[in-house]
Amino acid sequence: MRLIAAALLLCAACHRTDLPPPVNATLALVEAPTWHAQTAEHRVTVTVRLAKGGVEKRSLRGVVAVERPDHLRLRALGPAGITLFDLLVTDGRPRVLAAIRRPEDGASGQALEAVIASLAQDLACAYDLAPRPAGRTLRVEDGRVVVAEPGRTVRLSRFAGSPATWRRADIETEKYAVSVDVDRVEVDPTLDPSLFAD
Repeated sequence: MRLIAAALLLCAACHRTDLPPPVNATLALVEAPTWHAQTAEHRVTVTVRLAKGGVEKRSLRGVVAVERPDHLRLRALGPAGITLFDLLVTDGRPRVLAAIRRPEDGASGQALEAVIASLAQDLACAYDLAPRPAGRTLRVEDGRVVVAEPGRTVRLSRFAGSPATWRRADIETEKYAVSVDVDRVEVDPTLDPSLFAD
């Protein structure tokens, strides 16, 4: 009997309290978030399906600041920390503040602007920002939280720390797929209001 009691005490002492919560609990907190703001550093891989067949992959790093219900600022960084683009989303409207190519640069600039605007919608979906488009749904599937809306599906996984923060997002649209891995996340930091100003 003493051996069983000792084993139970040992198991209780080894119980980890830092494990992520069950996915259903995470879904509840994604649906009714307890956080107001987040900042994160991301590693992003974009896989584009080419019109002529085949795929093209690009990788970049990004830093993001999010303030609920409807603010997002994303800066994508290339080699040596050069800013590829700087994007502001407010109330569902994406605005490119800076980019290595602009629409006036011709077809390549216009294509980049279109991709940037679509990536903004992807992240707004991942963070479930307002305004929610008609048809956006949240569910649990294969151990991940899935946020879906017309034209895109975002699968969130690897929750750590706060159950409302994800460490991995897999995004699928008709034209491309994106994988986002979070290197660092901070929940409810004090954000400078100028981050979300034009």
